[in-house]
Amino acid sequence: PKSFMKVSQALESVGTSAYTGAARFIQNKDYLLVAAEILSVEARHSGWVSSSVEKEAGWNGAFETPLDLNQVYSLAAGFITACPNTNAALPVHAFAPLALSSSSAVPKAGGVITLQFTPQSSNGTTLYAAFLNGPSEQVVPLDAQGHAEVPQGLKGTTYVLVVNASSAVQDGTTVAGPAILDLTFGPDE
Repeated sequence: PKSFMKVSQALESVGTSAYTGAARFIQNKDYLLVAAEILSVEARHSGWVSSSVEKEAGWNGAFETPLDLNQVYSLAAGFITACPNTNAALPVHAFAPLALSSSSAVPKAGGVITLQFTPQSSNGTTLYAAFLNGPSEQVVPLDAQGHAEVPQGLKGTTYVLVVNASSAVQDGTTVAGPAILDLTFGPDE
């Protein structure tokens, strides 16, 4: 079914972003080589689902989007139901969940999306929507109803987070997210 393929596409996209982001931490060249091998297969899986199943472009853009460990864990946490209590504690944490409102129109660059989240406490702090796409980060104002305008020029798998600073996205400024924003485009674009 279509919902299964959407989950498959999300997992493959997050997988490529996870390996891309984690590469900076791998010091052993043999491990880095294995990670690169896995990354390339994840990217091919993602491209196949996108092109053959979804009938969209088989790529996300010129560059993959690197995610940090906490961002990846935040996206994966919803799939984790239990782990043995004998496992060591992971050195990561999940941010508050972030979702795109189902009442939002199909997202597109220049359009407005509605983000749903429960901030732990904004204390009157201005919040922003941060869009991660390839190596770029674009931060835009988020209004009190959770509306944000998707920046122009974004295509493919884009991650959006709610942050409390208009500067570079960091774990310390992340309020919620990431969520996956699929800015689809056809193979001719």
